[in-house]
Amino acid sequence: MNKKLFDDWASTYDSYIQRSEEKKSYPFYGYGQIQKYVFKVANRLNRSDILEMGIGTGMMTKQLYDLNHTITGVDFSKNMLKEAKKIMPNNLYIDCDFLASLEQLEGQMFDTIIFSYSIHHLPVSRQVYLLNKLDRHLKAQGLVVIGDVMTKTKEGMYMLSKKYQTIWDEEEYYPTYEEYKQSLLKDVYKVEFLEITECSGVCTLYKN
Repeated sequence: MNKKLFDDWASTYDSYIQRSEEKKSYPFYGYGQIQKYVFKVANRLNRSDILEMGIGTGMMTKQLYDLNHTITGVDFSKNMLKEAKKIMPNNLYIDCDFLASLEQLEGQMFDTIIFSYSIHHLPVSRQVYLLNKLDRHLKAQGLVVIGDVMTKTKEGMYMLSKKYQTIWDEEEYYPTYEEYKQSLLKDVYKVEFLEITECSGVCTLYKN
């Protein structure tokens, strides 16, 4: 992951998302619908404990913060965290990458763990490794919700990459439901998929 890129992007990140939504184009077409889904799932409990992996500017979880949910945000970009702190000053923030954060999260338990347009920075094998490690941080009825550039099948992802080949980011590892279902995740979670738009979807992982 290019830390400098995200530090430089922090001040314009939200407007970039908005433009992509307005154009109904990769990569952020569906962000608003994913945000609504994440809110509905995470707000199923009152004042719950939430972990957002890749909190960015905080836009995804601001509504949950306003309803007094306790949010811990992990991000490796200091400038992204600065933006998040402006709108959610009382959160706990962890400044490091996802795998390194596991040590700092030791002993903490959450009702909901959120990845929004963030897990794709890890190869799929490392995504599976991380998600399986996070199981120990979920409460009994806890779940993981992952919203991203996502398709049901690998073939669908390939077709999407061809459609948007002029702007496709080859350095990102977008997950598919097919890959998750065939991985070691099935030993730990029940995995469900919801298609949002042609280039976005949500996987929800429930503890077995």
